[in-house]
Amino acid sequence: MPEIKFAYQHHKNIEMQIEQCLSPTKTSFQHIKSLVEMIEQHTRFEERILFPLIEQQMNETDWANAGIKLASFLNAHSEDGYADVFWLKQK
Repeated sequence: MPEIKFAYQHHKNIEMQIEQCLSPTKTSFQHIKSLVEMIEQHTRFEERILFPLIEQQMNETDWANAGIKLASFLNAHSEDGYADVFWLKQK
């Protein structure tokens, strides 16, 4: 999917812009404003184009596996100790 390649490249561009914003000698209001604009554009792209395409490709097993992986990641990286993984509970 070319949209995924575009998203990865956009992530790299955002990361480079963040590095510029963190540099004490290169930080300016324009750098920060540019970063905000990049993130807003990228978020819109993911919400309107990328995520709907991915959702069309996933079946129930894919969704279940994604939930398990997300729960595992959040449990391993949870700084506040929040253990309620409500998205895995059976209704």
